[in-house]
Amino acid sequence: MDLKAIYLTTLARCAPDVLVRAHVTRDMPRNVVAIGKCAGALLDGVAAVHEIDDAFVAIPEGYRLPATRAQVHAGGHPHMTRASFDAGRALLAFVDAHEDILFLVSGGGSACVEVPLVDEATVANANAKWIASGMSIGEINARRRTMSAIKGGKLAARVRGRAVTLVYSDVSTGALHDVASGPTVPGSEAVLVADNTTLVRAAAQIIGETNVIPSWGKGACANVEEMTTPHPPSAPSPLTRGEGSRSSSLSPRQLHRRGERVAEGRVRGDLAISVVMVTHE
Repeated sequence: MDLKAIYLTTLARCAPDVLVRAHVTRDMPRNVVAIGKCAGALLDGVAAVHEIDDAFVAIPEGYRLPATRAQVHAGGHPHMTRASFDAGRALLAFVDAHEDILFLVSGGGSACVEVPLVDEATVANANAKWIASGMSIGEINARRRTMSAIKGGKLAARVRGRAVTLVYSDVSTGALHDVASGPTVPGSEAVLVADNTTLVRAAAQIIGETNVIPSWGKGACANVEEMTTPHPPSAPSPLTRGEGSRSSSLSPRQLHRRGERVAEGRVRGDLAISVVMVTHE
């Protein structure tokens, strides 16, 4: 299998609507709120295996909309716009009108929907300043939570019944509270659908490299429809490979010295990730 085929096959296997289906159980709520860049795809994936009574989608402008019937609000990204705040008001109305809710949360949700604790202009300007500052996403999200009525688990706190969250992560492994600034984490039954290792593990499985363990931080598997254009990585991505009872971190240059070929790509889609795929010469 050539590199392009590996790449496209990996994306197809990791599409949000494909991966989310395995995490849906029959007892999950039938009222659904989908937030973020993957909101449309995630909702369609759930609808394929689960009966939905009512649905709400908050998604950045320009991203794939759901085929499933839903109340859809497109907001700004990465900057908060008037549409983001309109989406926030509509979101609260939806949550308050339902009891048990299944939340589908993905990256990009911090900006496309917001309910500010202070005036909208102050929050929008602060968000723009933080984005331009060079702060880490964790630092930015921590500040966003202080000015938001829905981030940091505050949205989950409004749910009158059961709250379940399926997270399609675009941040470091385990940092579910940073995906869309954690509108329902803490406060709900949270399940991880995909994180920054998912795409690389899938690629490794396709090429038979079962001992490949990605070891970088930011990134995640993303929507197959928006990840067909590779971009140069901003920095070399390390790779950890198990070797018997030990493992070692190898840079692309070190892998070249070992007679292996490394393909690196900075791919852009619903979520930005670094991909390293190793094949033997």
